[in-house]
Amino acid sequence: MGGEVRLRLSAEEPDLTRERVVFRFVDGDQVWIHFRWFGDVHLVPRGDLASHPQLGRLGPDPLSAEFTSEALGALKRYLLDQSFVAGIGNVYVQDILWHARLHPLVPARDLSPADVTRLHRALRHVVEEGVRWGGGPGERDVWGNEGSYADHFQVGYCTGKPCPACGTAIEELRVGSTTSYICPRCQAGAVGGKH
Repeated sequence: MGGEVRLRLSAEEPDLTRERVVFRFVDGDQVWIHFRWFGDVHLVPRGDLASHPQLGRLGPDPLSAEFTSEALGALKRYLLDQSFVAGIGNVYVQDILWHARLHPLVPARDLSPADVTRLHRALRHVVEEGVRWGGGPGERDVWGNEGSYADHFQVGYCTGKPCPACGTAIEELRVGSTTSYICPRCQAGAVGGKH
């Protein structure tokens, strides 16, 4: 639930009340790791990630070659399931679904092959944008620079603002225990039926 991995120079001293793990390399450079809410650090032998009880259950990285359009098949709740695809949180899923022009409540079984292809393309695009802008709200890159992806949201967290594609006001709705942000025009797919 949130944390940072930062590269540090040898002359810097970590605040041990904040940093959970500090790695010092032979050349003196350091990596500091902390997490905001909860988390664990595990040392895993090289090549043994699949047998790890937590990491072995994660789905593929959305930017990896293993994550293909054939691997997709569900919407918001499925996209937030880390065993399906790792690293997609509520911040990113908003714009993923908007770029794919899919409503978050459309059942996965109703997706057409064209929907799946658009969803796959949108997922990769939004994750690449998140990386490009250094992460979302409260996130920092390895050098400690604050992420600015929030400045580039299309519909996520933009209630009442105009949709960048059609100008319709962005609305919010509840999907399970999370809030979704949608353009009611661009994402008007029929909920519970074919769209």
